[in-house]
Amino acid sequence: MGTQPQSTVLFSTHQKLGARIVDFHGWQMPIQYSGILAEHQQVRERCGLFDVSHMGEFLLQGPDACASLQHLMTNNVARLEDGQCLYTPMCYENGTVVDDLLVYRYESDRFMVVVNASNIEKDFEWMSSNLKGETKITNLSKEISLIALQGPLSAEVICRVLDPTLLDIAPFRFVEFHATGVPLLISRTGYTGEDGFEIYLRSDSSAQLFERFLEEEEVGPVGLGARDTLRFEAKLPLYGNELSGQITPLDAGLKKFCDLEGEPFIGQEILRKQSENKPEWKLCGLEMIEKGIPRTGFSIYKEENSEFPIGCVTSGSFCPTLDKNCALALVQRTAARVGDEIYIEIRSSRRLARVVKTPFYRRS
Repeated sequence: MGTQPQSTVLFSTHQKLGARIVDFHGWQMPIQYSGILAEHQQVRERCGLFDVSHMGEFLLQGPDACASLQHLMTNNVARLEDGQCLYTPMCYENGTVVDDLLVYRYESDRFMVVVNASNIEKDFEWMSSNLKGETKITNLSKEISLIALQGPLSAEVICRVLDPTLLDIAPFRFVEFHATGVPLLISRTGYTGEDGFEIYLRSDSSAQLFERFLEEEEVGPVGLGARDTLRFEAKLPLYGNELSGQITPLDAGLKKFCDLEGEPFIGQEILRKQSENKPEWKLCGLEMIEKGIPRTGFSIYKEENSEFPIGCVTSGSFCPTLDKNCALALVQRTAARVGDEIYIEIRSSRRLARVVKTPFYRRS
């Protein structure tokens, strides 16, 4: 008998909005409302509202909390200031990825870590077993809801609904804020390639705020379907696709998030050697020349009649903003350069594609 999928506290709100609900890594989540293409354009042109309350949140406290995170994360946590956050992979000893996450610094001895929904239990166990000195870790995932407001009009909307001073939040910064007596943490990061804000709040207060945002004419609800096409166009990695326990951050093109010469972290020595010797693999962008949508796991070949593949697709989709079918692919480093034509095996037929620069979309 399988485990029953979990649902966020906004589940009934999604039902009222007519969302199509799917099982996403054990969570009942909205995949779409009005349609993926319409929701994609909503975020690119106006403002989209996401329920991402399935994500996990851990609180780390104590005099050695920063040292613990410095030991666990590939990025330099020690350089964070109060009210600042950073993106970072977290690796195993062999350099492959446990997860990619966000670290928020409240103050020198108190941090929040935001992890992927499918990895909550695994990440908590891994972090708990690798803490330094006096560090306490608490899983707050069931107590916190997370709403994301994304799009070029998101700053205008959040200032109108909550407070004009929120416009002053710089990218990868956050503030603690109270709205009608409800404590909020508001950051400015995003996972769509657009300007955007994340609002962390008590789960029992999230439905009221979610519905309040939807009263604004510029705002529409957006499901996980468009969230994926948006992040894909912006070349933002998805754990389980571009990152996994078989892939290193350097394979995935995330070297800039690895402080290879700084304080030691788990997997650093392996990653340093990989950097010196050049990674065998690289993540590249592909644009279809012939018809077909490349999907995760599809094999890639140098020539139409090649016997052995040079890599595989990690993510593939129709790109609504570009009106093209594209893919991200992990390929042998020397096998494909920008401008090269290669072949992707789609339904037993090899279709022509071209290696292109990424990201596919970059906001002006």
